[in-house]
Amino acid sequence: MKTNKTILVASGSMLAAGMAQGGIVYHYVGQSYDPASSGYNLDLNGDGTNDYRVFFDANNASKPCVLGTYTGSGSSYPGSFPNPTPYVLNELDMNPGYPANPGSNDNQGIPVMPFGTIISSQSTVDIYLLSIGDLGGDEHGKNEGYLVQNGETTTIGQWPSGADTVGYVGLAMLDTTTTPANTNFAWLHLELDYTQSPAKLTVIDYAYQTIANSNIYAGEIDAFPPIINAPPTNQTVYAGQVVSMSVNASSFPLPGYHWMSGTVGSGIYTNVPNAGNFFGANTSTLTISNVIPANQLDYIVVATNNLGSATSSPPATLTVLPAGLIGPVPPQQVIYAGYPAQFTVTDLGGGALTNSWQFNSANLSNGGVYSGATTTNLAISSVAPADLGNYSAIVRSAYGSATSSVAPLGIAYPDSSVYEYAVRAYGAVNYYRLNETSGTNAWDFIGGKTGIYGTGFFNTDPIFGQSGPTSATGFPGFVSTNGAGTFSQTDTNYITCVPWNLNANTVTITAWIYPQFNQGTAGIVFTTGTGTNVYGIRYDGTYTNRDGINDGCIGYLWNNDFNDGIWESGIAAPHNQWSLVALAVSPNDATLYIINANGVESNTHTYPHPPATFNAPVYIGYYPLEGGANFNGYIDEVAIFKSTLSSNQVYSLYQAALGQAVPPAISITPGVGNEQVRWTGGSLLQATNLLGPWITNTAATSPYTVSPTNPQQFFRAQQ
Repeated sequence: MKTNKTILVASGSMLAAGMAQGGIVYHYVGQSYDPASSGYNLDLNGDGTNDYRVFFDANNASKPCVLGTYTGSGSSYPGSFPNPTPYVLNELDMNPGYPANPGSNDNQGIPVMPFGTIISSQSTVDIYLLSIGDLGGDEHGKNEGYLVQNGETTTIGQWPSGADTVGYVGLAMLDTTTTPANTNFAWLHLELDYTQSPAKLTVIDYAYQTIANSNIYAGEIDAFPPIINAPPTNQTVYAGQVVSMSVNASSFPLPGYHWMSGTVGSGIYTNVPNAGNFFGANTSTLTISNVIPANQLDYIVVATNNLGSATSSPPATLTVLPAGLIGPVPPQQVIYAGYPAQFTVTDLGGGALTNSWQFNSANLSNGGVYSGATTTNLAISSVAPADLGNYSAIVRSAYGSATSSVAPLGIAYPDSSVYEYAVRAYGAVNYYRLNETSGTNAWDFIGGKTGIYGTGFFNTDPIFGQSGPTSATGFPGFVSTNGAGTFSQTDTNYITCVPWNLNANTVTITAWIYPQFNQGTAGIVFTTGTGTNVYGIRYDGTYTNRDGINDGCIGYLWNNDFNDGIWESGIAAPHNQWSLVALAVSPNDATLYIINANGVESNTHTYPHPPATFNAPVYIGYYPLEGGANFNGYIDEVAIFKSTLSSNQVYSLYQAALGQAVPPAISITPGVGNEQVRWTGGSLLQATNLLGPWITNTAATSPYTVSPTNPQQFFRAQQ
């Protein structure tokens, strides 16, 4: 939230009285800086020598700082100052016993001065004011000041560390070559934005009172004609969208505006009306709603006050495209036979739009396995060989059409291993086998949320062909050719998957991991979006177990909601052997598991878990909250369940890897006018009453489509 301080001291007449002095020099800056930058150097009095530096102080916890320049080295604090000497107006000592104790050295906190605050040498009452007697001492005026002065109880910078705040800072230049000494006052207009990452410190503008020993009000400027600081820029939009163009202009009195437009490249302009789909034609921001091709023009804006006018240049060209699409998402997929597939596009533009999907360049219609053929979401209820091919979408508007890129759909067949069967039996919604031997795609054989291997996979040897858990390593529940992904700390050596869009707080994530040697923090399966959209399992290779061995502890984060960050389970996955890891989340708690040849370990964290969106890219082998936090070792068989697996079910998955079968599972997917029944093995039995009689449907194969004709129907699978 942006915090703006309002006028507390000065009235309009006060500002006018100050401006009548006619000695104020104004400068617009409009530049932003983050903690990694060197900041802005300010030549306040225009003598060619920098007087102040505005920056994040790396020598003091990267606190935002306004520092008077000096000659000296080895510290960010003043050494030998030039004359006139730059000072920053800080708060009075905030200790009990105010007014402050002269001579103390604990005043480096800068207040948020509101617009209109007097900056003067003639008052000793307001804590924002400066007393001439204090210049050169340790009270109201210092050679440096911090906007956020945390970590010290005796001084408080009023700029909050968690908000977006705009305000003023008082400055003073003390010239001791005269008797008495002369002081020139100034204001500095800043924005400190901690809602961004990294934080931003923006120098907006500043003004300097050239008449010595005369006050200035925060925000006060002398009258001057308009100046265009930043003209409107070229933009490209789609028909039906909303577009805004803005100008940044300075003047006093404040300017009025009128926008003009003309044929592109003609140089001839007429006034834009404040009517139709145009809004704000007499403000600094022109908005055009429901853009049409006729709005494709050059735009300029004229800023005017009683002292003159200024026209923006060059003109801003608005380009209007008839229609557009993003997608399909995913760009391609390979799905197990009998499982559903879905492609999604995003329409660009607005107004009345129509969509149609095509299969191998032929229009699709709803029916059979297809639904959503005239929407942005095409669903294929059960993938079969006849559905293999290329899918694309067309969007049409009143002004034209656009065709999406082509998304291929492929088919795969389960390998009939006991473990793969168990994953499907427990209802996985996403399943990355990581068995690919070529290409860049990591297929999600159940959910179609295709992953992309990072380029780091192609800088590592071996790239593909790494063996996963197999009978040779003690796990006969996998096929002998089972492969795994090879991960290292190469920056791009991870997998980026299409967002899962789970929107659930009953979720289980499982994966097989084989950590190699000591390593730092790393991601196993993790997603991070904006705000609290952060979820997943992390591996901490710095953890030392109870035997003093530096094994990797697993932890998790959910909704970015733990005050201490990641919740560490205290259970570790040993190096150089395969372990099954699982995170089973429910609304009120979450359990982390590690199962391997050494046994079963688990730990439960009791904590409320809101539904997780998972609407941002998902990473396998990478922890996105820390750069370079890549997993070192192998990862295999990543599966996601939109349910909270019980401890018995998680253990059954490990037993399946040892070759022990799990019972068949059955599910029903509702449709429009029909339902689909899926089961993972055995025969399908059905009845019109839960108590039977049960009849074996010998003709049914999974998935089985049912058109309801009875008030109720029951199904079960039997091995």
